[in-house]
Amino acid sequence: MIAYKVLIFSFFASLTYLLSCGGDEELNTFSGTITDMSSGQPVEGVTVYLDASTISSGSVSSAFVQIAQTTTDASGKYLFECENKTYLKFRLRFSKNGYHSSSEEFNPVDQVAQYTKDHSFARESYILINIHNQNPIHSDDQFKVRVERINQDCESCCSDDFHYFYGESIDTSFMCNTVGGDSVKIFTISIHEDETHISETIKYCIPGDTVFHDCFY
Repeated sequence: MIAYKVLIFSFFASLTYLLSCGGDEELNTFSGTITDMSSGQPVEGVTVYLDASTISSGSVSSAFVQIAQTTTDASGKYLFECENKTYLKFRLRFSKNGYHSSSEEFNPVDQVAQYTKDHSFARESYILINIHNQNPIHSDDQFKVRVERINQDCESCCSDDFHYFYGESIDTSFMCNTVGGDSVKIFTISIHEDETHISETIKYCIPGDTVFHDCFY
């Protein structure tokens, strides 16, 4: 009978331990799903880094230090657990060959928390725009071009601001990072002898490749 009571006590003592401090209570958890920015499909094999800035030895440091690393599974999911310390800020970094690297910063809450951070990941693709001024050429010639319809969630991609060119001899180029699998619009305005010409061209962004586009004015 005594042995039986001891066994019952040990069982409930173990159960109380699991409920009160069974791993998750003192841990921050970070989880989410990584999807392709163009197709919306989950991306497997993404390396996800968890960085944090902390207070160390009574001093505040804004520098990020990597505290964990993992990779996404076949469903594009990742999961971290870390101790509940005094963190100033968290940062998640996402990296995989063939994709534009990206990151996300966010502030911690005041207590142990579960953070859910889904992320849209852009495949690498590029557009090389070549600009040429053709005869007849005048010093007052003007040309401007911009790439439109780029997904604004792609932090590595170029903006849709105009690029301006003036003068007689223009023969140059610039590269624009885009989202592989998307289509963008190249919008141009040229001014020659007070005549304005507007052009629009749709380009498909080939994943992992560079698309070339020549502009003549």
